[in-house]
Amino acid sequence: MSELPIGWTTAKLPDVFGRGGLMNDGDWVESKDQDPNGEVRLIQLADVGEFKFLDKSSRFLTGDKLVELRCTELQDGDVLIARMPDPLGRACVYPSFPNRGVTVVDVCIWRKGEEGADPSWVATMLNAPQSRGWIAGHASGTTRKRISSGNLKKYEFPLPPLAEQKRIVEKLDSLTTASTEARTALTRVETLVEQYRAALIEHALSGRLTKNWRDQHSSNTEAWRQSEIGIEAEIVTGNTPPTKHPQYYGGRYPFVKPGDMDLDKPTMSAENSLSEEGFQAARQLPANAVLVSCIGNLGKVALLGVDGSCNQQINAILPSPALVPEFVFYWAKSISKWLYANSSATTVSIINKRRFSRAPINVPPKAEQLEIVRQIEGAFAQIDMLASAAKSARERLDKLDRAVLAKAFRGELVPQDPNDEPASELLKRLQKEPA
Repeated sequence: MSELPIGWTTAKLPDVFGRGGLMNDGDWVESKDQDPNGEVRLIQLADVGEFKFLDKSSRFLTGDKLVELRCTELQDGDVLIARMPDPLGRACVYPSFPNRGVTVVDVCIWRKGEEGADPSWVATMLNAPQSRGWIAGHASGTTRKRISSGNLKKYEFPLPPLAEQKRIVEKLDSLTTASTEARTALTRVETLVEQYRAALIEHALSGRLTKNWRDQHSSNTEAWRQSEIGIEAEIVTGNTPPTKHPQYYGGRYPFVKPGDMDLDKPTMSAENSLSEEGFQAARQLPANAVLVSCIGNLGKVALLGVDGSCNQQINAILPSPALVPEFVFYWAKSISKWLYANSSATTVSIINKRRFSRAPINVPPKAEQLEIVRQIEGAFAQIDMLASAAKSARERLDKLDRAVLAKAFRGELVPQDPNDEPASELLKRLQKEPA
């Protein structure tokens, strides 16, 4: 590598762990060797995150089995390197842990000995884009890539002075803290968006959203009335045309199942469709029918955008002169709790057509229904813009994190100090010591 910063040199991972350190794979621990009541934690690939120990798994073995298998027992500060994706080559520092620990063979262990490189810096270096690129280029395998520890030991990287390693880690810690806080806040936007959408629909269906509009049109506006959905519109339950007739399937009519539902835009297609003949054998539904799942995951909703059909897990609200279809769609999104409270359940929740027909609905005049839909959709457009901006910000934050790591790898994150012992001197001293 050319044009290294002042005081830097190049090295390989086995060159920099120092006396008493090591670099080797974890251990081959089979299922028969494990014991859920054991006191030794078996660290898995899922536990190894980028920079962070994730603590996801729950596998154990006994201390006697650890001795029998001659496992390498983990120590605080060991660097764990994932030899399989995703992503390949991610690394973290093993933390202080209440249990003794060992790790699986697909995790490589790098351990600092006397005067070795800083473990946090080693993990940082391995997570940098430059290292990831090298590791990806030296991986093997077709269905799932793997990097051998032998190849990891061949990786030559730029090595800063030990003092600068520590400054880099401190700087990254402060930047990572800020980045994590920002990412947490941006991720929370997704949850808040869904909560706000639900609250907005509830607000609209109570009449509060259109109060000003109603006051302005009071002379021409009828009162709201309390009713039941089965009184205001016809309810039908879908069916499935016999699959023994393959000619029924594959055509222009969407055949909607619960997995196709819960969409904000009118459903124009589905995973399965019906031919003209299949449509004649199905429960025929006109465009603007509102579909509500009634078995299992209750309350998934869709507005049918074209003529189509649905299966028997769905109740359909047919278009009614008294109701605006989009108003019914938003109303249906608001009744999930009512559906569960009024369902019958054995192994799955079920609400039949008769019970569903009794779902309460407050019916405003049709003109006000249109205004409610207009205001909901206008507010949703603003919410969607906020959610999109948060998503873009998260993506930019990810790019910024990678850019910061790349700068650290190049020696551009913190200034060099001419008083630091050059990395070449550290390397000479470590190479004189027997591993």
